[in-house]
Formats: sequence, C-alpha cells, structure tokens
Amino acid sequence: MADTALAAAMSPLGAPGPGRRASCSSAGSKRRSAWIRRSRAGGSWGHVDSLGSAGSASSGRGLGGTARLEVPAVHRRRRGGGKPEHGDSLGRMSPIEYVLQTRALTPDGYRSPSGRQSPDASDGCLLPGSPGPAAEADPDTGLCCRREEAAAGCGRPSWGVVLEDARLQAEGQARRRAYEAAERAAGRDADPEVAARLEAGQDLYPNCHVHIWLRSCKEEVCQPLRGATSGCIPRWIRGTLLRNGPGSLECGRDKFQHLFDGAALLQSFRIADGEVSYQSRFLRSQTWRRNAAARRIVVTEFGTRAAPDPCQTIFKKVAAMFRPGEVMSDNAMISVYPVGDEFFAFTESPVMTRVDPVTLRTLERVNVASTLGIVNHTSHPLVQEDGSVVNLGMSLSATGPQYSLIHFPAPQPGGAPLAAVDAGRLRGGVAARWPLHPGYMHSFGATASHFVLVEQPLSVSVPAMVRGQLSGDPLAASLRWFPEHPTLLHLVSRDTGRRTHTFEADSFFFLHVINCFERPSLAGEDSPAEPGEVVVDICCYKDPAMISCMYIDALQDAQQNPDYARLFRGRPLRFVLPLAAGAQQLAGGRVQPRPLCDLGCETPRIHPRLTSRPYRFFYAISADVDADNPGTLIKVDTWTGSCATWGEAGLYPSEPIFIPRPDGQAEDDGVLLCALVWGDDDRRAGLLVVDAQAMVELGRTEFTAPSQVPKCLHGWFAPGVV
Repeated sequence: MADTALAAAMSPLGAPGPGRRASCSSAGSKRRSAWIRRSRAGGSWGHVDSLGSAGSASSGRGLGGTARLEVPAVHRRRRGGGKPEHGDSLGRMSPIEYVLQTRALTPDGYRSPSGRQSPDASDGCLLPGSPGPAAEADPDTGLCCRREEAAAGCGRPSWGVVLEDARLQAEGQARRRAYEAAERAAGRDADPEVAARLEAGQDLYPNCHVHIWLRSCKEEVCQPLRGATSGCIPRWIRGTLLRNGPGSLECGRDKFQHLFDGAALLQSFRIADGEVSYQSRFLRSQTWRRNAAARRIVVTEFGTRAAPDPCQTIFKKVAAMFRPGEVMSDNAMISVYPVGDEFFAFTESPVMTRVDPVTLRTLERVNVASTLGIVNHTSHPLVQEDGSVVNLGMSLSATGPQYSLIHFPAPQPGGAPLAAVDAGRLRGGVAARWPLHPGYMHSFGATASHFVLVEQPLSVSVPAMVRGQLSGDPLAASLRWFPEHPTLLHLVSRDTGRRTHTFEADSFFFLHVINCFERPSLAGEDSPAEPGEVVVDICCYKDPAMISCMYIDALQDAQQNPDYARLFRGRPLRFVLPLAAGAQQLAGGRVQPRPLCDLGCETPRIHPRLTSRPYRFFYAISADVDADNPGTLIKVDTWTGSCATWGEAGLYPSEPIFIPRPDGQAEDDGVLLCALVWGDDDRRAGLLVVDAQAMVELGRTEFTAPSQVPKCLHGWFAPGVV
C-alpha cells in the first residue's frame, strides 16, 4: 500500500498541467532554438564544445590552468545574473513574445529602436534589445491580427504571420552565421550542407532520433504484458533479461537537467518456451521516495541541484560529509548485476539496491559505505567465473584517497540473501596520483593475474565537492579535466593486491572497458606461463565533452548543434602493455594504442566465459550520431578489424547481451538479446534476438506500453529466472 501511495504521488511526473510545457519528445513540441537560449543566458555557440577549448561557454578553469568540466552556461545563469532554480526551464517565452519584446522590424532587418545594429550582428549573435515596435496588439495574443482572421479575409495585415516568418528567417540566418564564424575560428571550412540546414531550421542528423533519451514513463507495467512475436524466439533461451536506465526526467513540476539524473526504471523481458512478456517498475530508492513525497526534486543528483532544505543547517551539512551512503543519491539507474544469489541495481554512490528479478519489486537497500568504509564504487563490477564479484571503489587512507578493490565471495548453497554482500572485503588497491583530485572511474578490467585500473585525467575535485556539499551544487560541478596530463594504466596483482606496473598513455576519456587479457610477447621471448603483455581494450574519447552532450538542454538542441556528432565521437582502442621491459620499451615512454575499428562503439559486451581471457569478438551499439543508421548493432572482429552490423531505420536496440548456445563451440555461436525502442512511436517496446554469427535477426516480440518507454542503459541476463 505504501508503494501504491508513493506511485500515486509520482503521477505528476511529466504530465502537462497549467503553466507547464508538454514533453519535448512529442512531435509537436515547441522549443526555442539554441541561439536564442544562448543569447539569453550569456552563453555562446559552443556551450557543449570540448572542455577548455576555444568557443566553449563553460570554460571555467581548474587548478593549474586546466579546463574545468561544468554545467553549460545555459544551466548556470539566468538573464540578469540570477541563478536558475532547481529543475527550472529558464522561464521560456513563446517565439512571438520573444520577437515583440526584443526586436523592432524595419526594412533593413532587425535593429534596436535607435537604429543601431547589435555589435555582434556580424557574427550572428543577435543580442536581446529593447521592446519592439508599438502596435495595436490583441490583449490575449499580442498580435495585430489573428491567423484565423487573416485566413477569413478580414482585410487587415496579419502581423502574426509577418513576425513569425521574420523570426524564423532571422533565427536561421543567425544560426548560419554563428556556425560559419565558429568554423573560421577553428580553422575549418564550413560545410555548405550544414549551413543550409541550419538556416532552414532542418535537423542536422535526420537519421538520429535523439529524443528517445528524453522520454518519461508515466505508468508502470506491473503485470506481465504479452506481445506480438514475429520470426522465431529460440526455445532454448529461458530466463529474464533485466534492464536499467533513466525512466523519468521529471518530478512534479521540476525537471532533471542531466540524463544520468532520471529516476531509475527497471524493465524486464521474461523468455520461456519461445514466448516473451514485458514488465517495468520504478526503483523505490530512498531518493525516489523522498522526491515522491515532496512532489519535487529534493535530492541533488549528478547534474541537478535539489530544492534547498530550509531545515538543513551548516552543521548538518558538514556532518553529512562523513555519511556518504546516507546523503548521496541512491538513485541506482545505471546497471543490474548479480552478487551472490541476488540481483542488485547499481549506481556510483556506495549503495546497492536488491531487486526481485521476477516482479521487479525493490527489496532492500544496502549501504556498503558503512561496512567497507568506501565513499563510492563503480556501477560495473566484474563477475568472475566462480561466481565471485569484484568491484572498484574509493576509500580514504592516511595518505589520501585510494582506489580499493572490493571482493564479494561466490554464493554458498543455503546461504542468506545478503551473505555474499556481508562478506565483502577490501583487497588492496592503488593510491590516487592527486590526493585532492582523485580520478573518475566508471569501470575497470582484469586479466588472469592482474586487475587493470585506468586512471584518466578526469578527476573529482575534493575542494569543489566539499563546497558543493555546503552549497548544494551537483557532482558534475566538481569534475575537472586535465588534458595535459597522461592517462595512467595501473596493474594490480590479484594475489597480493599491490600495484606491480604503471604505464602512461596520452590523455583520453572513457566510460567502458571492453576486456583485458594476458598473452606471450609477440617477440616470443616469454613463455606462456609468464605472460609478456597485457592487452587492454577500451571505448575511448578524446575528452569528456560527451558528458556535457547528455545534459537535457544539449539533447534538446542536438539537431541544431553542428558540433554534437564530433563531440560524441569515440573509437575502441587497444593498448598493449609490455610487462617484461616496462615503459622503457615504449616510444616516448608511453603506450601508443591502435584502433580496433573505425566505428563509434558503446556499451560493449563479449562472450561471458571469455572475460579476462583472450577473445576475438565484441558486440556494441553505434555511438555515431551522424551515422546513416545510428541504431546499428555492431560486431567487431578484433583479429581482423572487420565489422558486421545489423540495423533497421528508426529502431534503437540496447546494449547487446551475448547468450551462448548450449552446445556451441565457436566463440560467436549464440544470440544477442537487445531491448528495443522506436524513434517514431514512444509507447512501443520490444525484445530483439539476433544470430551473433551471421548478424541476422531471428525474431522479435513487440509490446504496446500504456505510456512512454524510455531507452535503457545496461542490464543482465538471469538464466532460468522465469
């Protein structure tokens, strides 16, 4: 009953009401163009440009003159200097309001009432000016003549039509000039097709439905929903595909500002005897319950500031710093993994939430900070072949922050549900290279003999985080990017828990390690018993600009941002670490990676029995926004560099999970399971089964949900759970 009441309290999530704008994912949504928002907010064209590069509106400086990762300027500042409130949409005006209040229409174009052109007009930045021309406007619409009256032949000039056309033309010209100026400043030639699309107000990435990330579920599917199956679902597949991701970007009238802030929504596809059923439920985290009770955002998330709590004194805020598992958001919206015999939803705060894989009900909240003394952990633990689980967290020692390995033992027959979690222990680690700026780690890797910790120069500023704890700033405001410093690849012995090697590579940003393994050196000087090389495969990016690309405003503006695809572009790279000679064998003392393929790959998965072992194939979804089909499934052959793909226009599969055929011998003898969403139908969900060898569809089951179906992030297949 309590859950039902809380679900009712959350019913305003995304529902349009008085003074509210409908969801931006609807086809008829009216959004202001990027240039208007930036001019009002004091930003610039490049508000999601590479961090610290020319043209970035959020180019705050970190220590040592390095670039600082911040919320874009449009999120930080209202016109007039005030700070936006939590979840605020910057007080959006209608297009006609904007023209009437900021422009005077003259035969020479848009000028201020004094006749002086804006000093930035030559660069396409039309700054807001004084109110527009005095006109006998209708008191309700602000227009001299309604469109309906003009169509009926009332004889008066339709100023509404004139102003609307002039606004669209001016916006298009401003976008084009801003783009051409930005390209000139970067030393590049402007693409005529891009310039023409910007001026015409057309989508720059017409094949990509970016709005699939902006959907909010309004109604859960608590009872299994049957769907329509086409093709064949292999009968040997028996289990449940669990999925996790942001399920709602709204809470009451408040809106989350980053994709990583949305309320966690669990989805499941139960597969048995060739049939599939679908369910979805919100994770009843402590954060979800508090937000639901208040009908607003009251817990600060990764990129969203919570509503201020007038009862929270400075002393309580300071005391809260020593209880990270209680004060940090436990909105576990990233992944699902087994620990012991149970399944847990994960985020990067030191909290694991146990869920029922059959009903998707939230069972128990486990604060590992209180038992292990860590302040966070990754959302991608490694499940070992024997059933034990290893994760990477951060703990505090006498010398400063340390990346600590957390070991949860394999489940024991007849053990208590949380026995494996309660038996978790820290097993060594590596000290952070910068005590006040420990690195941000989303995942890690392992080989047969080593754990692989990749310390990228994207760090969490401890001083900024302390200030943020007192001021209510989100975690994203404390991230710092140090591009002039190398990325470190640490090898930690599985036996001793101590670091054995550290290698350097040029700076890069990453979220996901594909796989790691050991092999004899290519020179043949080492025996297989003493591996000569460690191979580390990672989905890499030049910098962390893609984090800024996932702000909600950035996603809404993506189709009018000519830099969006470039900022989101990454490639899978292979790093080979020579154990015998160490860094002395490397040119310049740094590891030089090679690309595994020339396609953007994300959420990579491999054959589960080849984790930490030599492998050949990995599977991923396309990360290239400007691809001919951005919803492509990709199979990469790491031996040859060749790729095989599967795709269908307007269809977006999730992270592909490989399920080996029971009697299969080849590495790729099995199927890929993917959750599906459609770009043109936000209530449509599905399960896709693809033959992993031939990369052809075997079958799919489609469902019609009662409300929007958001795109998920990560998941796990639970065999035998039906």
